[in-house]
Amino acid sequence: MLQHLYVSLGEMQVKREDEITHNPLSKPEVDVPQTPAEILYQSMLPNLPQYMIALLKILLAAAPTSKAKTDSINILADVLPEEMPTTVLQSMKLGIDVNRHKEIIVKAISGLLLLLLKHFKLNHIYQFEFMSQHLVFANCIPLVLKFCNQNIASYVAAKNSIPVIDFPLCVIGEQQELTAENLEAGDRQEFCWRNLFSCINLLRILNKLTKWKHSRTMMLVVFKSAPILKRALRVKHAMLQLYVLKLLKMQTKYLGRQWRKSNMKTMSAIYQKVRHRLNDDWAYGNGKLSQ
Repeated sequence: MLQHLYVSLGEMQVKREDEITHNPLSKPEVDVPQTPAEILYQSMLPNLPQYMIALLKILLAAAPTSKAKTDSINILADVLPEEMPTTVLQSMKLGIDVNRHKEIIVKAISGLLLLLLKHFKLNHIYQFEFMSQHLVFANCIPLVLKFCNQNIASYVAAKNSIPVIDFPLCVIGEQQELTAENLEAGDRQEFCWRNLFSCINLLRILNKLTKWKHSRTMMLVVFKSAPILKRALRVKHAMLQLYVLKLLKMQTKYLGRQWRKSNMKTMSAIYQKVRHRLNDDWAYGNGKLSQ
C-alpha cells in the first residue's frame, strides 16, 4: 500500500532537509542546481521582505475598494495628462483609462505573486514558505479579503475598455473616430477577462498561503471571510467558484454548527466540487474548535 501512497515533492524535500540536519556527515548537502528559479531566489533573498511590501502597497493603491490617501503610492502618474481635460469626451476617456490602468496593475501583481509562489514551491518548499511568511507579515490575507469585499459580480462585468482604440483595431483597417457613442458602447463581452483573471489569481494566492496552516486559517475566521467569499460565489465561473469553495472548506469546522446548518447549499457545493481526503474532517467540528 505504501508504494501507491502519494507523497508530495514538498514532503520529500522537508524529509531530506531533516536528514541533512540530523546526519551532517553521512548525509552532506549536495550542490544546488542553478535553475532560473534558484538564481531569481538568490538575487531576491537579501531584500525579499521589502519586495513583498512594495508589491502589496501597489496592489492596495490599485484596489477598487481602497480610499485615496495622501500617503498612498501615486499609481496614476503615467496616465494623468499634464493638462486636465476640457471636454466631456476627454473626461470620459480619461475616466475609463484610469480604471483600466488600475485593472492592469492588479492583474500584473496578482499574476506575478502567484507565479513566484508556484515556482519557489517547485524549486524548494522552504523558499515557498519563506516568501509566504513575509506575505502574511505584510498583511496579504486581509488585503485580499478587502479586495474581495466588494460586488465581485459587477467588478468582473466592468467595461473599462474602448474597442475602437483597443488592440488590434487601433492598428488594423481604417481608424474610426472616437465619439461619445463609441465610449458608451464599451466592450461586447459579457465579462472583463482581465478582472476575472485577477480575482482567480488573488483567491489562489490566499489558498496557497492558508492551506494546511491552522493559524492562518483562523485568521480567515477572525476576519469574517465566510460572508465575503460566499458573495463571490455569485460569479458563475467554475474555476473562481472552485477556489472560493476551497477557502470555505478549510474553515467550515471553525464556523460552528449553526453556520453549517444555515449554509447547506454551500456545504453541498463543497462536497460536490472540491477534492477530499480519506480522513478529511472538514464537514464537522466540535464546539471547542468553533469558539
